Amino acid sequence: MIYKTMMLFAVVVGLTFTLFSCTTTQSPTRKKMPNYLNDAAFESGAYFRTNGANKSDAFNLVTNNENILLAGVSVPMISVSLASPMYDDAILNMVAEYKPIAALLLTNWVAQGNNGAVLDFRTVNSNQAMEAQYYLKRAASTSIPVVFRWDKNSAARAQTYMSLLTDVPGIKIIKVN
Repeated sequence: MIYKTMMLFAVVVGLTFTLFSCTTTQSPTRKKMPNYLNDAAFESGAYFRTNGANKSDAFNLVTNNENILLAGVSVPMISVSLASPMYDDAILNMVAEYKPIAALLLTNWVAQGNNGAVLDFRTVNSNQAMEAQYYLKRAASTSIPVVFRWDKNSAARAQTYMSLLTDVPGIKIIKVN
């Protein structure tokens, strides 16, 4: 009987040592993020604050409804103010990326009930604004007026945006004035 008890005790002790010897004495090293995230330029609490202004406020595209006289006809259009050049690079990259499907996007935009767009680059709303009017035509069925407005401070920016109208697949560009 003592022999069986000692055997049982030895088996239990052996199993206990076996189970505990399989575990590690320290936790494994954890994976860490790359070192470039330690730079303050990448990590900042400013992006997560909700009580102050953040970068998305600067990219606030203010839109208005405006009636524009095109070829003697008043056309209701959406007016977008692009006075700040801060995000021109992002906008120009987005336009270049979507240029191959521009005809489809414009057709869908008109199908949603939109008539045209005014892109206003003026830094100061003044009476000295210059203006260029275009029609974007797609296969004789869709015609969308686009009006560019600028002042002397934003002339180069407006010219850059107007140059994007060239070589748009499936769309014919007609300058009105």
